[in-house]
Amino acid sequence: MPNRLSLLGPVCLTGVDGPSMRRAVQQRRLALLALIAASPGQSISRDRLLGRLWPDREEHSARHLLADSLYVLRRTLGDDAIVASGESLRLSPDLVCDVVEFRTALAEERWSDALQLYRGDFLEGFLVRNAVDFDLWAMAERDRLRALATG
Repeated sequence: MPNRLSLLGPVCLTGVDGPSMRRAVQQRRLALLALIAASPGQSISRDRLLGRLWPDREEHSARHLLADSLYVLRRTLGDDAIVASGESLRLSPDLVCDVVEFRTALAEERWSDALQLYRGDFLEGFLVRNAVDFDLWAMAERDRLRALATG
């Protein structure tokens, strides 16, 4: 079974050995995956990630925290789970994500599949301390996805 990221409803990162993936499930690392996964097929800049996840840190410190998070996630999920292209990052299609599957089902007009995937609000009950911009983004994304599910 491939690695799976569930962002609709309770957040869960599941690997081949089950849902417990130790250091990878730290809040900001899951938030990092959520930011990257919410834009399937698109890249997100490292600067945007730094601003949303570590706004209270000096740039050098924030870049180090991002690099460390990417290292841990790649060790856990595989080197190709997050693809870097210059200053941008994107999620590998090898990491299965319910948000990506939900949007694909909607685009293909597979309404029943889409509704089955929508197990709850985006990042339900998930907050990141001292990351107001992330929380505002998550609320806006939550509203967008809820509107797609109920519209």
